Amino acid sequence: MNEINSLNDIRALVAFSTVNGEDAAGLMKFIQSDVRLEKIKENPKRSIFRMTDENGRMLYLKLFGKQKFPFNVIRFYAAKEYRIAKALQKASVPIINYLAWATLKNGGGFCVSEGLPQAVSGRQYFFQTARFDAQKRRVFLERIAELTCALYKRHFYHPDFHTSNFLFDLSAGKACLVDPWGIREVIFFPEFRKVEMCSPWMELQDYLTDDEIMEGLLSSSLAKNKFAALELMDRARAAYRRQEELRWPKTKRRILSGRAKFTTLETRGSDRYYWRHTQWFTPPEQFEVDPAWEMKSYPAAEAEKIWLDSFRKYQKELPLLRVVHPDNSSDLYFSSKSNTTGR
Repeated sequence: MNEINSLNDIRALVAFSTVNGEDAAGLMKFIQSDVRLEKIKENPKRSIFRMTDENGRMLYLKLFGKQKFPFNVIRFYAAKEYRIAKALQKASVPIINYLAWATLKNGGGFCVSEGLPQAVSGRQYFFQTARFDAQKRRVFLERIAELTCALYKRHFYHPDFHTSNFLFDLSAGKACLVDPWGIREVIFFPEFRKVEMCSPWMELQDYLTDDEIMEGLLSSSLAKNKFAALELMDRARAAYRRQEELRWPKTKRRILSGRAKFTTLETRGSDRYYWRHTQWFTPPEQFEVDPAWEMKSYPAAEAEKIWLDSFRKYQKELPLLRVVHPDNSSDLYFSSKSNTTGR
């Protein structure tokens, strides 16, 4: 993947690429201005950079890594993501505006989209705000249903539909899609696709009533009546549990690594500190033990089980920090308010 360490690297990347899209010239003009650059995500497949100018306008550049043959010939990640976004936009499905894309000589590419300054991910808005306010919660669930309905009625199937893949605009009170890779137009929706489109409600099911979930499935048009909504909810729950079990070995490794979206690992002396991230997968603001937290000590195996279970099962009191000593015994730190973070 191209090394991007500064704004000048971004400028060189764009300048030496054939940029396509509706506003390639505007992109170059934007990055030549006084722009603040932040890397907000990185993995072996892609990196995402946020660029903000002095007026608060934000653009996001998603840089795709080199693909091995034959995928570098058939996938065209950047071009395909741009075209999917434009197809959704044309069909009046709410989605952020994509401005440009380019293919790189190394087989990678990038695409650029506009940001919404007053927006946060749907997952963050729910766990940080809507979960604790009945009116905001109701509106948020209505927006999920509206977005799902827009996809369903226009025959767009989203294989990775979850609350981190749409934004909630705080100023407009609206939801719109981000990261549309994988969305495709289909002729009809068989039952298994309807089940997969229930994922946002299944993701939040520990915090929602059955009536709230069923109302969402009805409002989204995924179910035609209450009986169908109940049946769909039951099937979606079973499917979601199966997927969680299939994903668990990988999720477990990522939690224990301390180098993924769930936890951050720090080494202090001979101890390892694993800090739990928020429920919207951001690290804590400060890596410090709050004096109000309660510490409990456990043998190695028991501590690991409690720590891992806290990421799988709804619990009011979650461990926010795990300190592992050289003999692998652990101290777990709990807070009475820990149900607002983690998991």
